[in-house]
Amino acid sequence: MFRDNIEKQRILKIFTIFLIASIISSVALFLFSTGNSVEEMWRAEIGQQWRKEEGIIYASTPNERGVIAFDVNGNEMWSYNPDNSLEDIGEIRRLSMGKDGNVHAIYNSTSTVTVVTVNSNGQEVWSLKIEGYDPSSPAIAEDGTIYFIVNGRTLVSIGPDGSQRWYYETEPLFDRAPIIGDDGTVYITSREYYLHAINPDGTLKWQIPAGFPVTVKNDIIYYVDTPEYNKGVVVALDSDGDEIWKYYFQGIEREGYITRILFNSLSVIDDDIYIRYVYCRQEEGRIGIAPCPGPYWGVIIKLDSDGLEMWYNPLGTSNVFLQQPVIGDDTVFIGGWDYRYGLYSIYAIDIEGEVKQSYQFSNLTNAPFIDERGMVYLYEPNNLSYYTPEGEVKWEFTTEGELEPRRILREDNSMFFRCTEGYLYAIKEEKIEEYLKVGLFLFTAILAGTIISVFVYQTKEE
Repeated sequence: MFRDNIEKQRILKIFTIFLIASIISSVALFLFSTGNSVEEMWRAEIGQQWRKEEGIIYASTPNERGVIAFDVNGNEMWSYNPDNSLEDIGEIRRLSMGKDGNVHAIYNSTSTVTVVTVNSNGQEVWSLKIEGYDPSSPAIAEDGTIYFIVNGRTLVSIGPDGSQRWYYETEPLFDRAPIIGDDGTVYITSREYYLHAINPDGTLKWQIPAGFPVTVKNDIIYYVDTPEYNKGVVVALDSDGDEIWKYYFQGIEREGYITRILFNSLSVIDDDIYIRYVYCRQEEGRIGIAPCPGPYWGVIIKLDSDGLEMWYNPLGTSNVFLQQPVIGDDTVFIGGWDYRYGLYSIYAIDIEGEVKQSYQFSNLTNAPFIDERGMVYLYEPNNLSYYTPEGEVKWEFTTEGELEPRRILREDNSMFFRCTEGYLYAIKEEKIEEYLKVGLFLFTAILAGTIISVFVYQTKEE
């Protein structure tokens, strides 16, 4: 009997040790697991042009002559190479998707621009060669019409069947894709600060003096009023060119400074308008979008759809906000350089315009990319780092070539980006969700506790 008790006590100790070890290991897993890791899924050699649409990646081939399609797992779906009838077409300069699922490859040579349309099976549908050079990014209308700029001053219209419809030539234009309104009107902006509204038949609808940038949302045109960028006035027009409202930035008077709206610093997101201003030193005769001399002082303003100011936040001296705002759940994320200290600051702003949180990164060679969750991607020459909004690094990934800055495409937990050595990388983030860790902890503890309780109960019964 005495020996049996000793044996039972020994077994009880073993189970107790098991319980303690289980609890310790579960706590360690819960506390010290990184929660995220990243691994390379695949890589493929491609050209400079690529895009992802509906789970398919389209890219130019390494020689910039053909088009290749991959699924998100890296499997080649098809490839296209032009036949001998398309000689001397140059290299692919632009790659875009049509409304019908066709791929449009725009080739550029010294004197011609060629558009080749390929269907979803990699077969050529049509091709068209026109005179010109240096095509802009295209814009594609709902009916499949393709618009782009050539020669820096000519708007081209090509029908969905590959027919050349019309040219519209004007003064030198900004090298940006045309903008298409909901009614089919095409908008282009000239370097002489005129906004042209072109009918779908190629005739001029209206033309007004306007600065840059210009954006169109729900057939409302938003633009900067003054070419000199010295007054910070934003105007909203309807599709007939009639003024709806005009916003005058009051700001704070600073002697020797002027205010400018930075290039591409007018954003319309969910019917709200975000404007990024910058104060900079006054220089005689300096106008337009050329960078103005420092020191700088950055401001972000939010307007409602009626042009009424919702909030205004200077955010901090010497910040120049380079990234367009990113909208999360009741939070606006924005980042910019602080030239006084060589820091890149990221701000999380609530719906009232107050800064909820901010943090800084130093010694950066490229501006970070921020997603809608406030997660931050830092680009260094051969390294991609992923940070939480609190500045905690979650993972790092090293590449064999220099990363193309500020371009990451996501598909669930997978990310795709290209490096300058010509490889498209696909990496996958593996997550250990918090509830799984908690569940594992509770499961282990309850299981061990149950075994011990049963054993103790049986011991007492005996």
